[in-house]
This record gives sequence, structure tokens and C-alpha cells, in this order.
Amino acid sequence: MTGEAFQQEAVVDAPLIPFDEIVVKTNTLCDKMPRYDRDGVFVGGCDYVPVAEAEITNKHGCYEYENNMWRSQPPRMSDEVVLKGAQRLGEHAGAHSLQDMRVIRHGGEPLLDSAEQVDWFSTTVRTGITTQSPDTNVHMGIQTNGLALAKEGKDGDKLAVLKQHNYQVGLSLDGDREAQDRHRTGPRGESDYDKVVYAAKLLRDSGVTWGILCVIDTDNDPVATVKSLASHEPGSISLLLPHANHSVLPQPGAMSYGDWQIAAFDWYYDQPAESRIAMPIFDSYMDVLLGGLSKHEGVANRKTQELFMLANGYYQRVDTIKSTEPGAVATGMSIFEHSMDDVARSDPGIIARRLGNAGLAKECLECPLLKPCSGGYYPHRFKSGKHRIKITDPVEVFADAFRHPTIYCDDQLKLIPHMASRMEDDLGIHRGTLVEALAGV
Repeated sequence: MTGEAFQQEAVVDAPLIPFDEIVVKTNTLCDKMPRYDRDGVFVGGCDYVPVAEAEITNKHGCYEYENNMWRSQPPRMSDEVVLKGAQRLGEHAGAHSLQDMRVIRHGGEPLLDSAEQVDWFSTTVRTGITTQSPDTNVHMGIQTNGLALAKEGKDGDKLAVLKQHNYQVGLSLDGDREAQDRHRTGPRGESDYDKVVYAAKLLRDSGVTWGILCVIDTDNDPVATVKSLASHEPGSISLLLPHANHSVLPQPGAMSYGDWQIAAFDWYYDQPAESRIAMPIFDSYMDVLLGGLSKHEGVANRKTQELFMLANGYYQRVDTIKSTEPGAVATGMSIFEHSMDDVARSDPGIIARRLGNAGLAKECLECPLLKPCSGGYYPHRFKSGKHRIKITDPVEVFADAFRHPTIYCDDQLKLIPHMASRMEDDLGIHRGTLVEALAGV
């Protein structure tokens, strides 16, 4: 099948899936950007890798800054872009009669903005949506490293604005002091763990809905990590695999990612149900194993409903695809010239990600864990081809680049059956029953 025919078939046969989660990159810069000395030696900030070797500017760093894409963006989103973006959100919500729309401030560090700027943005976005779609419930979210909240303290204006607009807050924290300092330090390499812990206390005491996002490092003890995170009493703990793929392999650690997650899951599963803190990745796998639906974008091949808006007003595919190649993430479409429906209907990268099982590798389609795993998280399936992906490439090119099992396939083959066996023991049914039942669906 030609690329043109492949794309046309995908567009014609698939109903338009509206976007109900919009991530707005309000700020390009971050107070934990990776920093280097004159010789290019890493000094401090966030040092998560990997990204595609061809894009590496230094050997350490957050995927946001380890290629030069961020340099084309303004430091922060202008009022003009916010106003037009809010109009596009309302237009989309109204056209599809969306019951709910979630808008997430992201960066960089989105709390580098002043409290007044965050307040104006929140009011503008909510008004832009509800004016055109009065029945849509608008949910505001934000992802932060917490340093701006810690700097202002319990009576800070930014915390008050987050409460005023009912923000759901995600805080980046990787465990105890040793775990946090391994990859997330201050700009000169100094520990800022106490500041982040203070931010966690402020969030907990404020009454806002909040959770922790933790990137797994297998050199950190899994049980000690989740116990430390749970001690802050967040509403949820999201465990994230590093953004590796078949072209840039995960960094080896003290144990496999599968074994690490099994240990974390066993601790979680053994907690009393009434006091158990939600862990979305585990909860979604268990939901699917019991025949339910996944609420997590990395589980059961859920068709993406997320769209990003950059600080310059361009639409972008899910941000973590930056960890592959620049052409794989950019859409080339702007809010000033294109509607969100235009993106959903015609962007080849979005269409490719929404192909469902047609976008999976042969090995995945033949695997007994097809239903719960479904190839794993999309960016982790990527493998570089003979040519770099371009914005203008057809759907088939995008699909082929991600038509591979997750680079964490061996870990999935350990984790999911283990989770199923724990559940089967509690349900009093034979081991293997849950996976076999899904394989027959």
C-alpha cells in the first residue's frame, strides 16, 4: 500500500477523535535547565537522558533541552497566543460537545510566571472555552518542580492562584534525598531536595489536588522510593520509565526495569485498600486485566486524546516524542491558521498514533499480552530508519517508525503476568486465567 493510500484510508475510515487534554507550553525556560561548564561538562540541573544521538548537544540533560528545538521558542507564551489558543479550545469543545476538557500548563517551568500571569491565563482559557461551549467542564492542571512554590512559602500568591482555579498539580520528585539528588539538583549541582519536600508539604496542607511524578532509576531501591514518595501523602504517584527507544537504549542499572516495577507493585498491592495512594500505571493495568478500560496513555494502546500548544502558537504531538527525532514531534500547523480539527484530520503523526492495532508490530499482535500491553508507551517503540522523519512524510512513514515492540518489552513480559498472578491469587482463580481471558477477546 502506498503512503498516500495508507493515509487516505486512515483519514476516511477513522472517525475524528477530538482532543480533550491540551498541554500548553506556557514557558520554555526552566530554573532546573541542565547547565555545563566551558568544557561541556555537566554541572547541575536535570540530567535525564536519553535522546537520539544525532540530537545530543551534551551527554546529560532533560529531553526538553537535549536538542535545540527549544531555542526556536520564545521564553514564554505571549498574551496574543494565549487568547487565540483559548479561542481554539472553545471552538473545539463546542464543535464536539465535549463534557470535559483538561488544560495543563507545562514548560520548562510554568511557575516562572507571576501569580498575576497564571491567574490571567487561567481565567482567559476558562472563559474562552465556556463562552463557546457552556456545558464543558474545564479542568486546569500544571506540572512543576516546586521551587517557585517553596520560594514563596505557605502564604505565597502562586499557591493561592492554584487553589483559586482548582488546579491539579503534578510535582516532580524521584524519591528520597539520594534518589532526587541523583538526577535533579540545583543549577550548580547543589541539593534542592529540601525545597521540593517543602513544596510537597505546601501542596498537601493547602488542600489542592496534587500528585507526584517520579522517573524510575533502577539504581534507587524501589520499595524505599515508593515509601518515601508515599510519606508526603500525595493523591497519586506516577512512575515513569525513562524515555528510551530502539535507537537509544535505556541506561543499565542495579536491576531490570521489570524487576524494579514488580517490587514497587508488590509494596503497593499489599497496602490496605482504604489507605492506598493511587498509582495510575498499576491501576490501569489492573483495570484492563479485569476487562475494563485504560485511563493511562501508556496502557492498552489507548488512542491519544492529547495535543500540545507551544509557546509560539504551533501545535505539537505528545512532548515525549522529542526523545526520538525532531520531525517526529512537530506538526507544522499553527493556531493562527489551523483549527484543532485540522490537526486531528490531517496530521500524519497524530493519525499514525491513532491506528490502534494496525500500528503495532507483528510480534505484539501475536503476543498473549496484546490487550494490556499493546506495544507499550508509544515513544518507547521508536526506531530510526534510513532517513530521518520529516513533517511532510505520509502516515505510513510515521507508523513504520513506531511499529516496534516497546524497548521495555522484556520488562513488560515480567511485570504484567506478575500483576495478574497476584490478582488471581486474591480472586481464588487459576494463574493465567486473566491473561488467557483477554487473549480470547
